[in-house]
Amino acid sequence: MQEFLIILLVVFIFFGFLRRVIYFQAYSSFTKAADDFTKKHRQEQKKEGTVTLDTNSGRKSLKDEGEYVEYEEVK
Repeated sequence: MQEFLIILLVVFIFFGFLRRVIYFQAYSSFTKAADDFTKKHRQEQKKEGTVTLDTNSGRKSLKDEGEYVEYEEVK
């Protein structure tokens, strides 16, 4: 009976230690990911009133999108 209690105590201590190690590794990776996200988000923010043009947006020219059709509004 004594051996069982000692083994049970050692198993509880081992799993407690293992749980702490896993928790702190997960916590540090989550905080690193959150910090990376906030840095990226801050870099993407622009000052108010600034205008930027993306010339390499990859859009097709207007000629490739179709032709313009005039219409009259019926009342």
